[in-house]
Amino acid sequence: MVNGVLVDKQKADFENETVKSIKNNVSYITSKIVENSFTSNDTNESLKYLVKRIDESTKNKIFLKAEPVVDEQSTAVQVGPNRKRNIGLATVLGLFLSCGYVVGRYLFRKS
Repeated sequence: MVNGVLVDKQKADFENETVKSIKNNVSYITSKIVENSFTSNDTNESLKYLVKRIDESTKNKIFLKAEPVVDEQSTAVQVGPNRKRNIGLATVLGLFLSCGYVVGRYLFRKS
């Protein structure tokens, strides 16, 4: 599934870049034709170069694929709460809170 998403995204990026490149080259050729600075031979050469570049970029496109890494030495361990640790932490927290309450009452009581 991840490979499909990566390939689709890269394909879209590649197609967007290719289209932008083609648009830029075509607009350049068009502007040169309008300015009369290109002859018909220059125009044909530029268009042949553009087609050749499009063919090469289409042939050479490479898509990355994600491959899950599996560590064969790791063992599956069930993750769950540690009861002894939770009871110990609750006891310590309860002692601190109760001591704080007693000290607070002693310090703030009206004499």
